Amino acid sequence: MNSAAQNRFEEVGTLEKRFAESIQNEEKLNLELEELKNERNRRVSEYQSQIEKERESFKQRLYESEKKARDAESKRANLLFTVEKERANWVLEEDQLKRKVNELEESI
Repeated sequence: MNSAAQNRFEEVGTLEKRFAESIQNEEKLNLELEELKNERNRRVSEYQSQIEKERESFKQRLYESEKKARDAESKRANLLFTVEKERANWVLEEDQLKRKVNELEESI
């Protein structure tokens, strides 16, 4: 019976040792899982920050492009106005010159 009790003791000791190892492994795995979660959250945060920076950059570039387009359209409108104004002046000058030519022809 002594041998049976000793075997039981050894078996209980082995089971307790395995149980302790299982708890250590579980704690180790929980720590590893927590580290992985933290790493994932850090990466997500970095990517969100990067996306936000790129979004702001694109907004700025879009604003600058739209401003350039507005400026170009404004210049185009001013040039068209200047051309039409010059054309009107030339027509007036032409009419005045024709009148003078007619007056001179009539006086001759």
